[in-house]
Amino acid sequence: MKKLKILIPCLLLLPFLNNAQKCDVKSYCNNVEYINKKEYKYEGCLNTEEKMHGYGKKTYSNGDIYCGNWKNGVKHGKGTFTSKKKFTEGTVEYYFDGFFKEDIAKGNGILTAIYKYEKPVKEGYYRLIKQTKKGVFKSLDSFYEGVLMNEYDNGLQEIENWQYAEAVSKTDNQTNYYDPLDIVGDDEKITVLLDARNNEKKYYIQMKFEGVSADDCVFDTGAETFMIGKRLFEKLTFSGVEIEDLLMNGKLQGISKKAVNGKYVRFKEVSIGDYTLKNVVAIVNLESNYTLIGMDFLVKFSNVQWDMKNKTLDLYR
Repeated sequence: MKKLKILIPCLLLLPFLNNAQKCDVKSYCNNVEYINKKEYKYEGCLNTEEKMHGYGKKTYSNGDIYCGNWKNGVKHGKGTFTSKKKFTEGTVEYYFDGFFKEDIAKGNGILTAIYKYEKPVKEGYYRLIKQTKKGVFKSLDSFYEGVLMNEYDNGLQEIENWQYAEAVSKTDNQTNYYDPLDIVGDDEKITVLLDARNNEKKYYIQMKFEGVSADDCVFDTGAETFMIGKRLFEKLTFSGVEIEDLLMNGKLQGISKKAVNGKYVRFKEVSIGDYTLKNVVAIVNLESNYTLIGMDFLVKFSNVQWDMKNKTLDLYR
């Protein structure tokens, strides 16, 4: 499969302007007072030293807005902070909802960034359109612990688990992963026969999709993808097999080296031998009938052993 290139703007993580966000100062501040300066405007509670204290809204001259709790003139407690910034290809809007301490975002919170582009994307590329960080922050620029999700304009979603200010694991919605709970079967290992047919260099494996047989699935140790041919996909759809459209397109490169169109789907159940696998991601070839079993299917098992002499494939739970 041809890998797509990714364009991600290099921006510091600052907060975003959300028009839907409302700041109801009067509901939380009994005595609303006002400060009007060149650098900012404030409405909300003040202490005896006329410092922002309690609940209030501060609108900065650059358009940034903080709405929430204050303590002696600095952001402190629960609040929201929004901003809008420009970069080379467009604008990015940030929104942070969480806790502040001594004017710094610190503690639990959610930081969302929405990217809007003014120029069309180049062919072969896709772009980040939304990033969400949920967890513990040391500042708006320092995400310490939690979950980060990137969403792209081609439907790709990446999820990272963070600990100690770095990503410790990463998954996405176009790749299969090993999960023992996804394997249904009584044995710790099964052996699948490989059908060589009339070509000793090409092997076929019989599979079933919710009971619907697929006999022309080519096993290829050098292939990356699990690809469903157009004809088989139409058969499975017509037979009522439960298929989730992941709303993500991709490009496939076949033997002719010509890129063809495909789309990602997820099958509820795929059976091979005496095993049934759940939650299997595949890419559908929209232009060819070739069905291919590559590494992206085999990674659903803890281990795989191919016996070329005996034409067998051992699959381990």
